[in-house]
Amino acid sequence: MEIFKASRQWQTRPADERFWTVEDLRVACAEYRQSAVTAPVNYRDLRTETQDGEVVLVGKTNQPAKLTHWAFGQIAQRAGAPSSYLRALPATLAVQNLNHGLKAHQEDGSGVLLMHKNGGMLVRAANGVDYARIWNDEIAERAMALTDWAPPPARPTHSSPARPAVQADIDGLPTSIHVGELIGPAGLYASDHDLFMFLIERNRVVEAKGTALSRGIILWNSEVGAKSVGGMSFLFNHVCGNHIIWGASHVSTFRFRHVGDARERAFQSFRVELAQYAESSTSDEQAKIEKAMAFELGATREDVLDTLVKVARRANLGVSKLALTAAVDTAEARVDRYGSPRTAWAVANGMSENSQATPFADERMAMDQAAGKIMEIAF
Repeated sequence: MEIFKASRQWQTRPADERFWTVEDLRVACAEYRQSAVTAPVNYRDLRTETQDGEVVLVGKTNQPAKLTHWAFGQIAQRAGAPSSYLRALPATLAVQNLNHGLKAHQEDGSGVLLMHKNGGMLVRAANGVDYARIWNDEIAERAMALTDWAPPPARPTHSSPARPAVQADIDGLPTSIHVGELIGPAGLYASDHDLFMFLIERNRVVEAKGTALSRGIILWNSEVGAKSVGGMSFLFNHVCGNHIIWGASHVSTFRFRHVGDARERAFQSFRVELAQYAESSTSDEQAKIEKAMAFELGATREDVLDTLVKVARRANLGVSKLALTAAVDTAEARVDRYGSPRTAWAVANGMSENSQATPFADERMAMDQAAGKIMEIAF
């Protein structure tokens, strides 16, 4: 299985969203947080106007505030109008539609604006009152507590600065980058609407079927509601200079929507799940893998499927029998990589491999969680 999440970030992020170190990222996110202002509002009390050909938001104080691309979409949603349609209209027409919608379509108009002070005011988000905001610097601060973990070096893109790699950049990391090659800031990204971090452990490997596997973590968040807060841990063979992660297995994912007690649950996962994963001995990981490789789910293909269906039903995994069957099919097609297709190790890897080819995030999450539960059968 190959994980392309980090590579897509490497390809697309502009220079001002890239950071060399976790500390650099944390400081930038903390500074951005310090300039942030939150304000309770009733969306029925807001209106939009045009200013220099742009749509701006105006409240009771009559002070206009510009809108980020994301915030415009949220305001459009509040108004009950498609943002893509409004963006195609002249600003004067878009304003008329928005103002009508803000007055007419809000049954409960209570909400919270997140604004950024930089000369004038910039609205970054328009959330509901139940939105549980988690700040990007809070995620970065917790990542800094993971000792001996670092973003792997990557080649520069057209939008990033560059410098030659030194020995400290590659020590103990499974990378194709060599000393002297140009590298750019990669693996650590933050913008006005999201955060993404890709870290791997230095100097420790897990042996599986004679292959040395390394441990990796991906973390993500959005202060404005553009995505969930969550993380993914995994084992892998190798990472390229474009941050494609090769041979990923033992994938475990947690994520929470920014509502209710999301802060408490997310930070509990960071404090317990990720901390335990990062601090655990590689011998513990290796012992689990060896158990999963040896643990047969059934004597025949039909027995394996019967076991999987029972586990899925009991654990309420949210995956269909068709998806379970496809995982067994992939395991049978990858005997050279995963060993016997009747084992928990092979079927879990088959499920994880299939999840990466699934275009829908909720289905991928369900499949990744199912893969983790299948592995746990062996423990």
